[in-house]
Amino acid sequence: MKQAHDKIVSLANELRLSDKARGHLNSMRKEVVEGIRTFLKKYKNSEHNVWYITMREEIKTGSLDRETALEGVSDIDVIIALNYKRKDGGPAMPSSKNILQIILSSVPDGYHTHRTKRSIKVSKKMKIGVKKKTFTMDVVPVLVEVSKSPKPTTWWEGVSKVKSERGWVKLNPKHQKEIMKKLSRRKGQKDDPSALIICLKRWRDLQNNPPCELPSYILEVLVWEDYKRFQDENDLTKRFNRIMQNFERIHTKGVPFSKMMGESHRPKGLDSAIGVPLLHDPSNTSVNLVAHLSKQDMAWWARKAKSASNKSVPFENVFT
Repeated sequence: MKQAHDKIVSLANELRLSDKARGHLNSMRKEVVEGIRTFLKKYKNSEHNVWYITMREEIKTGSLDRETALEGVSDIDVIIALNYKRKDGGPAMPSSKNILQIILSSVPDGYHTHRTKRSIKVSKKMKIGVKKKTFTMDVVPVLVEVSKSPKPTTWWEGVSKVKSERGWVKLNPKHQKEIMKKLSRRKGQKDDPSALIICLKRWRDLQNNPPCELPSYILEVLVWEDYKRFQDENDLTKRFNRIMQNFERIHTKGVPFSKMMGESHRPKGLDSAIGVPLLHDPSNTSVNLVAHLSKQDMAWWARKAKSASNKSVPFENVFT
C-alpha cells in the first residue's frame, strides 16, 4: 500500500465503536455480569454445585477494553473468572460444557442466548435514537482452582480457541494484561496501535469468499510483534505493509516467540508449541493460535496480505 498514514488514522476513527454504542455495550456487560454473580450466589450451596463454583472476577480485556472494537461488528468478549474446588472422589474439574451450561442458566431475562464451543453468545435489541440495534457479546469462562497451596498458581484454565472439541487450555491473565498494556501506552500517539488493528480488521472483513475465518487475535498478535521489534516506527503504513508482507511466515516457517518471551511465558512442564502453521500465543508459548487452521487456508490469507502490501497499491484499493 502506498504511503497513507493519515488515511489509516482517519479510517480507524470512522470505524471505531461510537461512544453511544460503547455505552450500551458497557451497560449490557454490567447487567449480564451482575446476573451471573447473583445466580452463582444462590447456586453456591446447591447440591448440584459439586465443584463449589463461585464468582471470582470479571477480567476486562478484548476489543471493548482496548478500544479496537468496530461499529456494527460483534467481537466483544466478556471474560468471567470462576473459582472451583476439587471434590474428593468426584471429577477432577468441570468440563467446559458444564460451565457453559451454568453461564447459560445465569443470563438475566430479556437476552437472547446461544451456546458456542467456547462461549455463551448474548444479544439484545436496544434503542439508539429512533432505531433499534442488536448488540452482541460473548461471555467466555475462565476457571481458577482454589487450593490449600500458600502460593496460588497464576495459570488458570480457559476454553480453547483452537481445539475442535470443547476443552481447557492454560492461560495467564496477568501475562496477557502486561503484553497488551504495553501497546495501550501508545494510544493517542501518532503510532496508535488501535488504529492499525481496526484497519487490519477492516481489510480482513473486505475479503471475498475466504476459506476460513481469520480471528482478530491473530491480527492483534502480529501487531504486538511488530511494535515489539520496531519500537521507533511512527508510520502506520510501514507497519501495515510489514505485517502483510510477512504474513506468509505463519504457514512456511512459523512465528515462534519462545526465545523472545522465555520459559516464564508457558506453564511449567509444557514445551513450546511446534509445527506449521504456527503462531505462538506470546502469553503462553505452549499454545499455537493457528493449530486449527490448515496450511492451505493460511496460504490463501497470505496471498491476500501480500497483495495489500504492494507499495504501488493505493489506499482505496485496499480498504474499499
